[in-house]
Amino acid sequence: MIRTISSSLPSFKTITFGAGLNIVLADVAETSTDRHTRNSAGKTSLVEIIHFVLGSDAAKSSLFKHDALIEHVT
Repeated sequence: MIRTISSSLPSFKTITFGAGLNIVLADVAETSTDRHTRNSAGKTSLVEIIHFVLGSDAAKSSLFKHDALIEHVT
């Protein structure tokens, strides 16, 4: 079971999973309207990290192949 996902990258927000079903949602502020987007919240990146950790290959277009991430660990 994956309990926590963290990174040495300062901008990475540590994710801690609880027992049972965990659902990944972007935060919505009370002042948000239908016109506010939830894009770039990191949901897809988190799914890619979990997929990689569970044994998938990192494709050439994978976020794991970016030069800026070479020195960081997850």
